[in-house]
Amino acid sequence: MHNSQCTIEMGLVGLCFSFVISAKFWYLWQINLLKMKLHSIRAAVLFLVCAVCFGCQKKEQLYYTTLGTTPEKIDITDISRINDSTFYVIGIDKEDHTYVYLCRSKNQNSWSFSKRYKSLDRYRCIVFDDKGTTWWCGDKMFLSKSFDTLKTSQRHSKFTYWNEWPSEKTNLRELYVKEGRPYYMIGTDDLLSGSFYTYANSDTVYSSAKKHFGLNDMVVCGDDVYVAGYGSIFRVSGGAETLEDIGGENFTHICVGGSYLFACTYSGKIFRSEIGSNSWEKITSLGKNLLFIEANSKGDVVAAGGSREILVSTNYGTDWYEEKYSDGNKISCMKQYGDDFYIGTEKGIVVKITHNQLQINAK
Repeated sequence: MHNSQCTIEMGLVGLCFSFVISAKFWYLWQINLLKMKLHSIRAAVLFLVCAVCFGCQKKEQLYYTTLGTTPEKIDITDISRINDSTFYVIGIDKEDHTYVYLCRSKNQNSWSFSKRYKSLDRYRCIVFDDKGTTWWCGDKMFLSKSFDTLKTSQRHSKFTYWNEWPSEKTNLRELYVKEGRPYYMIGTDDLLSGSFYTYANSDTVYSSAKKHFGLNDMVVCGDDVYVAGYGSIFRVSGGAETLEDIGGENFTHICVGGSYLFACTYSGKIFRSEIGSNSWEKITSLGKNLLFIEANSKGDVVAAGGSREILVSTNYGTDWYEEKYSDGNKISCMKQYGDDFYIGTEKGIVVKITHNQLQINAK
């Protein structure tokens, strides 16, 4: 009898022990489950915060129109629009030859590419001005012009002044034409050194070049010029030069859209400023290199780098979404004319994105 009682008591003790152990494991399992839920909630909150802060949503595919491919499949460095059915494309092939093509619309879906110029000199920028003159510039201060859409051409200036000051000569990268003459130009020596040139009083003499950090891009807004480069952005107004209240980045491109200035950086950030305010704010970040940004007067802003990702906004940068450029070739230049955006690639492909296509993308 005593042994039976002991056996029962031991069984009860074992049952209680098993219950305690099971309860403990159940408790720990519930704690871990709660932790997993908290991690999920934190991840969701973090995603929401990023969406709110950066306003960037992922989409599937960008709507665009491919206009054609240059015969030599050049790395396109610039595009200049002449009218709705004609534009220039300039670029460099694998043998370092410069090509300029006149591109014409044959019908709504077909474009022709006619070679108009070839040179061993490296030209990178081309401009068709409001007087019907074509200008193009490039390395070693080369600057040429044509009055008949490149059927004939001539060297505009030998820059005799700069031949006396070789240390101030650079490779020209951007050109702004005003009153029928090149008025502002920027050139670069390397990543940390560049020059800004302003027209003085003749076709061969420009005011003394001002040395700066490496200069990447410029935009003219009214009577002011904004220049973006390695480390900062500066403004030239009435001959006076001031640094904008922004720095610490390699500013690769700058543009005007509506009443705003937009600038992108090599680190993937986009900044916005109200024109004339001297104050900039970061409005989004892709996290990948950005090399180009353009905007129109309808609120569309497009930014791109060397990769296939393109950032798009349809409300002047308040909200952003990320698109995939499916063509497969790296973007090498971007320009905006009217409401439309023109993109050139490293394999000679020209792409056009219209305002209406961007509205479809945003839906």
